Amino acid sequence: MFWNLAVVRAIFGFIGSSLCFYEHFFDKILATNVAKATTVQSSILVSCLLGFFTFEVLAQILFDVMFKTFSKALHAHHFVSIMGFLITHYYNLGHYFPVWVFTLEFSTLFSCICFCLIKCKMADSLFWKINQIILVKVFHTRTFIEFTILYEIYYYWDVKSTMPFIWNLNLIFGLLLLGFFLTPYWTYRKTEQFFKKSDWNDTDKKQN
Repeated sequence: MFWNLAVVRAIFGFIGSSLCFYEHFFDKILATNVAKATTVQSSILVSCLLGFFTFEVLAQILFDVMFKTFSKALHAHHFVSIMGFLITHYYNLGHYFPVWVFTLEFSTLFSCICFCLIKCKMADSLFWKINQIILVKVFHTRTFIEFTILYEIYYYWDVKSTMPFIWNLNLIFGLLLLGFFLTPYWTYRKTEQFFKKSDWNDTDKKQN
């Protein structure tokens, strides 16, 4: 089951984050008004991302029930994400920041490649080591992006203050959770994994 989840996450994470990267850095229409601007492309993206995180939440709950596991960090990440895209989809505004935030999911591709190579007994291969180094560096980049977005929230606060309170609360809380806890924790675990080549799900389950 986790193989299927890994493949879906890798494909969608790569395609979704690439489209968000293009929408944010090249289209730039959303930057004209970070609170209100939307495009046809960003509306489609937000709808697809809401669907993806709905799938993620339901799949993770099913996985935990079937295999008696529970990842507090992953559930916290999924809950904040699905709430963010649900609120954005409901109000149909403020696409700039959700699209910007989802570029962080580019790390999912390398994380899933890591998992698949471990399961294929290829953790000692040069390809796995290169992928793991890239993965750790991507998580460092995630931290930089997260604090950049927090700065932009502060910089555009006069504009963002017109947004619904629940939208602002979820965005700021989610970024603080990522920037100060989840991303540093995952960066540590991925760095540790470079030296201790094992799948988290197996080791965490044994500890439980």
